[in-house]
Amino acid sequence: MAIAKKKKVAKKKVATKKTGKKKVRNQVPPAKAIPSSASGVAVDMTPENSEPNE
Repeated sequence: MAIAKKKKVAKKKVATKKTGKKKVRNQVPPAKAIPSSASGVAVDMTPENSEPNE
């Protein structure tokens, strides 16, 4: 029983860590890659200039 419980916790921890890392990693590159490829520099410059200005 102790082993089964420990295995469940370890599996849950790994899944959460993998999902969190994948979510952050997937949210950063695509966000910059989509606008960069969609409109080029116009879209990439607008959000980048608006964020540091604020």
